[in-house]
Amino acid sequence: MLNFIIWDVSPEIFTIFGRDVRWYGLFFAFSFLLGTILLSKFYKREGKNEKDVDTITIYMLVATVVGARLGHCLFYGFEYYFIENPSEIIAVWDGGLASHGAAFGILFGVWLYARKHPDQSYLYLLDRIVITIALAAVFIRGGNLMNSEIVGKPTKEPYGFIFVHDTKAILEKNFKSVQSISFDQNGKDTTIAGIRYAGIDAVITLHLFDVKNAGEFVQNEFLPYLNSCGYCNDYLISTNKSTYRMIHEGETSVTIAVPVYGIPRHATQIYEALTSLILFSLLMFLYYKTDAGFREGRLFAIFVIWIFGLRFAHEYFKENQEVFESGMQQSLGLNMGQLLSIPLIVVGVYILIRSYRKDFRQ
Repeated sequence: MLNFIIWDVSPEIFTIFGRDVRWYGLFFAFSFLLGTILLSKFYKREGKNEKDVDTITIYMLVATVVGARLGHCLFYGFEYYFIENPSEIIAVWDGGLASHGAAFGILFGVWLYARKHPDQSYLYLLDRIVITIALAAVFIRGGNLMNSEIVGKPTKEPYGFIFVHDTKAILEKNFKSVQSISFDQNGKDTTIAGIRYAGIDAVITLHLFDVKNAGEFVQNEFLPYLNSCGYCNDYLISTNKSTYRMIHEGETSVTIAVPVYGIPRHATQIYEALTSLILFSLLMFLYYKTDAGFREGRLFAIFVIWIFGLRFAHEYFKENQEVFESGMQQSLGLNMGQLLSIPLIVVGVYILIRSYRKDFRQ
């Protein structure tokens, strides 16, 4: 029976020339490849010049990356990036992309492209591009899951995820005697202050270690450090007891199991990926089976209302990405993601209404 899911997937696939190749980057690139294929099919179906797809893909790629990066730096770290460390704004490889920034970047990039291609109006382009973006969102959120980022709030539901990979890396790096750490369920769950804590064992292999000192390591080193690690305690906590059990005793190493507690959280990356997949299916149906694709702005409006309306709702299940957002919620009742979604939803509603006017048809 499903109790919770321990998520310990590495975000790196392999390393080449000293740089990590990540699942996120692979999914990002794959989403653009699929988007190009889809857009080519749309252009072929409508008798448009398929060579234009290569050009608009370049516009989209640049606009997405630049917009997403600037959006992150502007909306979630203005002081850090623009005042204290402006040289890090271009460090996309270090992470930090904002979907709202990507949205504004794409709107601007498509506008630039449309200016040079008067046979393809701005809304005509957006109506087709958003279909590819809906599919890309599925892969992007999958990349977020592989990165163990954009995590949700604690949940008592049995499908909650315990994100342990980054915490494990911190613990392994801190102790020279630790060869490896993994996590298993032990069924000893508890609830404290309304938050569910799932019982798990930290299975620790210590190399070149005297088994007699295992208890001392657990009590005086491992548990004190775990309890003092602020980042770790968002995902794992302990009762600070020295209890452990021996799993394996070798000539040069021992493996012990230390009971700790994990915090199951909403896997909001999966929620958004699934709703984006539904949206992609809906837009494809409307494009191929109805005249919605030939009512300028209708598909774009549906996309914007759906994606950012649900983004507004999903934020209630997410942890805030930045500390300042907690203050925003206290004063405004909204975090940054919700605040940025509102104008896009309003624009979507306006364009949807306009699309039903006869004089707004292509």
